[in-house]
Amino acid sequence: MIGAIEALSETERLVAPSGFTPSHMAVLQLLSVREGLGNRAIGEALGLSAPTVSRIVERLGAVGLVRTSIDPTDLRRNLFRLEVQAHAILFELRKSLLPHGLDEALALQSALARTARQTGISPAACRVAAASPQGGATVGELSRAAGLRQSSTSTALKALAVAHMMQPMDRGGEQDGRCRRYTLTHQGKLLQDTVRASYNFIVNENSFAN
Repeated sequence: MIGAIEALSETERLVAPSGFTPSHMAVLQLLSVREGLGNRAIGEALGLSAPTVSRIVERLGAVGLVRTSIDPTDLRRNLFRLEVQAHAILFELRKSLLPHGLDEALALQSALARTARQTGISPAACRVAAASPQGGATVGELSRAAGLRQSSTSTALKALAVAHMMQPMDRGGEQDGRCRRYTLTHQGKLLQDTVRASYNFIVNENSFAN
């Protein structure tokens, strides 16, 4: 899981200058393995809602990475395929992400999205829960473990606390919140297990493997 989080963080860094997210890359990688999928099939595979998939493929189509065709068996349905340039982008991204691998990064991205839809907890909060060590951690330590900015981690911690999934270990750092350590509650550990089980299922399913 640590390697997957590092790979996901690196993917975010690499694609951000182009205005993309790992979700965009997940759609591209999925279509490179299973060409000619429709909106619903993409959403089910990646744990994304139909409106989110529509926005992603529209954006990818606008920059010439995905082309759309009509399903000959159902004229109401669009099918999506990659353009040549998309394969080149995935190839370069895969080279840049060694040794952790693009497959692991996108599997984690999908696991976070699926868990978020199932639980109503944000993907960032699911990510913090997945990265939380057994002995507890400060906000800074959680930020580094989850590969998130401290502001995003703090927001995620508040969401987890409201859901009774995260709690401070003690009040020793009350005067300085940066020193306070946080740990998952029983409910939080169940969330962590859900993310990890979803990740392992996607990896074993080889959803992103070429």
